[in-house]
Amino acid sequence: MAPVVTDSEQVVDDLAATTTSPAELDEAPAQQFAAATQAAIVLVRSGALGLGRVRVEANGHANPNHEPQEGYSDDFVIVRVVQAPAPQRPTEAPAEAAQPVPTPA
Repeated sequence: MAPVVTDSEQVVDDLAATTTSPAELDEAPAQQFAAATQAAIVLVRSGALGLGRVRVEANGHANPNHEPQEGYSDDFVIVRVVQAPAPQRPTEAPAEAAQPVPTPA
C-alpha cells in the first residue's frame, strides 16, 4: 500500500479507492491486504491519532493458505498509521552549502 498523507476523513476515502488487491495476488496475501486496509481505516476513524493529517503504510508476507513454508518467513502484517506534519515548501540552500568540499591530495 503506498503511503497516503491527507486529512483523516479523506484518508478513509483514499484507502478505500486506492487499495484494491492486485489481480496477481493469491487468496492469502489478498486477505492480508484487505485486513491491513481495514485496520488503517479503523485507526484513522478512531481519532486516536488526532483528526489532522496522517500517513499510512503497510507491509507483510503471506504463505499459500497461511501455512508455514520451509525457507520462507511466517505470515505477518505491519500497519503503521502516524500523524504527519503538513508538507513544507523546499527552501533554497544557503550559498555556502553549494560549495564543493575540497578533497585531500
